Amino acid sequence: MSAHSVRIQVFRRVVVPRSFGLRTEAVAPEPEAKVSLVPKKIAEAGAWPHSRLPRTHHHVGKGFFVPTTGPSALPVGEWLLVVHHEHASPVVQRLTVERGAKDELHIVGGWKPHVGSKHTAATLTIVGIDHKHASERSANSKQWVVQVRLFARREAVLMTGIEHDISSLGPARRDIMRDRELIDDGALVTWFDCRRREKTTSVASRSKGSWITMSSEKRRGRDRSEKEPFVPGVDFSILDFYAYLNEVGRTHAGSVVEASILSHGFLGGPILFDTNDHSETFTHRDPNDGDGRRKDWLPHEDVSQRLPHLDAAFHREDGTFRVWGCLHQSRITGAAQQALRVADPDEMFTVVAGDLGDVLQERTSRAYLKREMVELMKGTKVHRAQPNGLGEHVPSYPGVASRKLTARVFAAPPGTGANLRLVNQRLSLHVDASPRSEAHGVVAFLEQEFGALAQFDEDGYLDHSVFQQAELNDPGWHTDRWRFEREEGEPGELRLPSGTTIVLVAGGAFSPPVPATTVGAKGHSYRFLHSRIKHALIEGSTRRIILEASPGDLTLHVGFNGVATILTRGARMAKAQPHDIQLETYTTSWNKDERKFLKDDGPPHSLETTSVLERLVPQWYW
Repeated sequence: MSAHSVRIQVFRRVVVPRSFGLRTEAVAPEPEAKVSLVPKKIAEAGAWPHSRLPRTHHHVGKGFFVPTTGPSALPVGEWLLVVHHEHASPVVQRLTVERGAKDELHIVGGWKPHVGSKHTAATLTIVGIDHKHASERSANSKQWVVQVRLFARREAVLMTGIEHDISSLGPARRDIMRDRELIDDGALVTWFDCRRREKTTSVASRSKGSWITMSSEKRRGRDRSEKEPFVPGVDFSILDFYAYLNEVGRTHAGSVVEASILSHGFLGGPILFDTNDHSETFTHRDPNDGDGRRKDWLPHEDVSQRLPHLDAAFHREDGTFRVWGCLHQSRITGAAQQALRVADPDEMFTVVAGDLGDVLQERTSRAYLKREMVELMKGTKVHRAQPNGLGEHVPSYPGVASRKLTARVFAAPPGTGANLRLVNQRLSLHVDASPRSEAHGVVAFLEQEFGALAQFDEDGYLDHSVFQQAELNDPGWHTDRWRFEREEGEPGELRLPSGTTIVLVAGGAFSPPVPATTVGAKGHSYRFLHSRIKHALIEGSTRRIILEASPGDLTLHVGFNGVATILTRGARMAKAQPHDIQLETYTTSWNKDERKFLKDDGPPHSLETTSVLERLVPQWYW
């Protein structure tokens, strides 16, 4: 080795089998690495990960690489070292070379003025070999070795929402993953920061808690405000997150160990910008919608069609997809708390809840709640979310993702919220399931009903993928199964045991059902005060009854035999008689967030007169 020489030594981590089935990790020389060491000027002309740079060094033994042409002396200046291997995370390191007063060589990580351990990758060690205790502080060495450790290619992909506190969760999560050894020193971390309109890729430095930015794409010079409207092509949306994972799946399959969306959320998906879905059909994305939607994971949806390699991005054993926001629904948390107080799965009880001025009452049971929990995580009935977000017994966003992805999907337990907390002085999210928390009842209910299927991580998030193994129970037919919802300022809606919806008149009310034997059938009778039927609309198996004001009352009897009969308005139950109504077929269309009912122009037989609203097999329908 000549004076002032610099050699590069490359190692890779290997797993060494030992006796009794034990395995341990060791390092071994890596002669197949591609080593490029180029001046800063050449490096700046390329782009991360600089894979097109020419090979400048060749292997001479024991992992040592020397220049292919010319002397091994390295001129003063700023350089870029790039080490690539087919199955390893790339190592891209900036180096600064200087000469001292006595012609000694100085090599430090980084380019001025950003030099030192904070700017030296954790995978690198800069060694002055003519010192007894060689380290990167051996600033007077004339002979140096830059040692590079290659790790199997691994990557974490993060996305954060637009609020300032939410945005700070990105770098915090990066640190927490390193502290918990979820990622190694060579792992890449790609972060989509919606607030800053920036995508960065970073690697850990030798200084604890520091990261080196390897690439950055900022779409606009300034940060966005929370009130600013979403701008397609300028803001990074959930589609950019999906597209990046798809590209990783195409080029480096099996390398993503974690994909995390750190934002607000609801059962229908992550809320990054709080945009609306105004798409014409349920299967397509609205180009002005930047948030995640359940439909993104459906096989026939345009996202799945355009991004066929997304699932391939995840590591087959350790890959996780994490949705950190809320899946809050007070109706579910209230039902879980009451369900824990009853032992009989069929015992009915009433839940009273409300979100943001909405009112909700529901008659349910432990068996019904169990069924809903499974459907939220593995159900197949997916349609557009209702504007009030109160839920429709359809699978949640993580539930649908669990069917699509082979990676394990972690999210809040259905119905629960997510809370901020500090983890090693870093802001993070978790699900608080402590005894007095709102989530405690849901977690306890899941553990009691599903046993080993209820698996939680150290942050309290539920493994939704495991619930793909759960069986859908049949809670049976209960004629007093109902739910009443009213949005603030809107007429209320009552859902019957069959799923048929009764739309009340503005300010109207109904009496909770009472046991009754009418028209030859036992069951429950529902009374709607000062109302009569204006329209009875049928679409396939779906029925929607529109009421209007009337001096009398309307009674509907739901029998144990599955027959629902309209009774004479205002009649006493003992003398009530069937009352004929007209049933009209209809179709529906969506206009923004509103559902429109269109009368069918079909054949005359689409209109009939009957007192039987529905005749069904008594079973679970919701």
